[in-house]
Amino acid sequence: MTELGFRRADIKGTFHEVLDYTVVEWGDGHVLVEMEVKPEHRNLGGSIHGGVLSSLIDLAGFLGGSWSPDGPGRSVTINLNASFIAGTNADVITAEGKRMHATKNTLFSKVWIREKDTGTLLTTGQCTYKLLHPDTKESPGVAKK
Repeated sequence: MTELGFRRADIKGTFHEVLDYTVVEWGDGHVLVEMEVKPEHRNLGGSIHGGVLSSLIDLAGFLGGSWSPDGPGRSVTINLNASFIAGTNADVITAEGKRMHATKNTLFSKVWIREKDTGTLLTTGQCTYKLLHPDTKESPGVAKK
């Protein structure tokens, strides 16, 4: 498991940098991510935007299932389902991702997003990912460079 407060160095200049999350715990089959909610993460009503919550589901689902001492592997999201249970104007939220099942090429995860201070459940999600081999150059969902 990684040390508390781990920040990924490979996210510079990506959408992940906009989310500005911290990996609090990361081990085999589990991740806990924390995010300080900033004004750009909120909708016009002041709640956390559903797109931000969906993005957290996507990243926590993958990280929760793809732990490696060398960092995360690569994947393409095949399916993502989100259930928005409660709105919030909390300043800090957590996303817990757990691997439910994995095969050689596919990963299935569940994610729970909560208010950090109260533990109130905000959103749940289920994700399916196509796992890519490190040398994959082309695949649906992989940008060509």
